[in-house]
Amino acid sequence: MSEAGRPAAERRAVIEVLDSGPGIPDAVLPHVFERFYKSDAARTRTEGSGLGLAIAAENVRVHGGSVSAANRPGGGAVFTVELPLYNEQVAQAQGQADGDASARGGRS
Repeated sequence: MSEAGRPAAERRAVIEVLDSGPGIPDAVLPHVFERFYKSDAARTRTEGSGLGLAIAAENVRVHGGSVSAANRPGGGAVFTVELPLYNEQVAQAQGQADGDASARGGRS
């Protein structure tokens, strides 16, 4: 087990970004990671394309992680990214298992 109480193969890095603003409206929270989504219709002429959070979420997902957005109890928003940590021992064991499978059924 790791220091976080998870098996070493399941250890994750957790990154939180907090602010002290008004938070994210409840109706907006389910949509913040959607492509081209802008929470305020009055801002349709601003420079942002509404892709930043969608791209960030996709990058996190591609790396085996997750991302979420929420409101903090005292006000403000919090974005949380969780990414799996690389574990050399697990990677070596998987490589050996892959090598064993190749040796049994690999090409000659």
